[in-house]
Amino acid sequence: MITDVLHRLANHRQSLARDEARAVMTEVLTGQCTEAQIAALLVALHMKGETVEEIARARGFVPSTIYSHLLAAIECGKLVERDRFFTPAQEAEIAAAFRQIADGTLIDVSALLGNKYDIGELRIFRVFATRSRVQRRR
Repeated sequence: MITDVLHRLANHRQSLARDEARAVMTEVLTGQCTEAQIAALLVALHMKGETVEEIARARGFVPSTIYSHLLAAIECGKLVERDRFFTPAQEAEIAAAFRQIADGTLIDVSALLGNKYDIGELRIFRVFATRSRVQRRR
């Protein structure tokens, strides 16, 4: 079931029927899926347009789990659509905060931004920013 679902989500961005979604989540929650399959499922759902909060809520995960899988996908180049996460205004705001607290923690950056962004979002921003700097140096 999971292999078919991953193919449909990744290649066709098709929605799942409620019973299909329930069956896939049963496979996930009963240990029938590998970590890689779970990560691929979460990334595919995000690419399809679901938010981190929607994915977490509907599938019984905490948002930090979803962010961790998305970060892994970004780091290995499987997820490159930066604009799926931030508007240009948000990028400018977050970048300014990172410049002000260059050696600070994500918690410091979050506090400077009035805790407006989840730590997971700031982690994703930092990974994209780091990748951009590395690519410019090449």
